[in-house]
Amino acid sequence: MKVQGRVEIYRNRPQLSLQQLRLAKPEEIDLADFLLHTKEDVGKLYAQLLEHANTIANPWLKKLVTGIVSNPGIAAKYKRAPAAKVMHHAYLGGLLEHVISLCGLAKQIAAHYPELDVDFAADSCNVARRWQTR
Repeated sequence: MKVQGRVEIYRNRPQLSLQQLRLAKPEEIDLADFLLHTKEDVGKLYAQLLEHANTIANPWLKKLVTGIVSNPGIAAKYKRAPAAKVMHHAYLGGLLEHVISLCGLAKQIAAHYPELDVDFAADSCNVARRWQTR
């Protein structure tokens, strides 16, 4: 609902006076006004995700992951999706925040364990697989 009103004083007390009431259009509704959401800048997080995708050395994994994250329909949903229903990152933008965190961790682990395939560990598991199951 979209409501327009004003506060007036009635009998020395504030009172809400409704002036207009109508059904809100879908483009006027932002779920972040009603649900928990990331405190991070989603645009910056998504730019980091694109950077991670573009650093993938394996050409097949790179094509898969960049194809997913560069799809406008998926990007819009990815930026809003929670990572979980209840536990960690269970809020709008949580999936993106979680994946960026895991990509960073995978790169740190790969520095310590050079035999680890960082492309597969970070990007394919946490970017592509998540969207295949949604």
